[in-house]
Amino acid sequence: MEGIRGKVPAFNMERALGEVWALLSHGKLKVVDQWVQQLAM
Repeated sequence: MEGIRGKVPAFNMERALGEVWALLSHGKLKVVDQWVQQLAM
């Protein structure tokens, strides 16, 4: 049981990070475009 319990939080964290990353990459291109425009000024 302990081994499984130790892996569950890591899996949840990985899944949460994956969801956050999916959201970020979904709007990432727009953000990067804005960054590039600001840096170019």
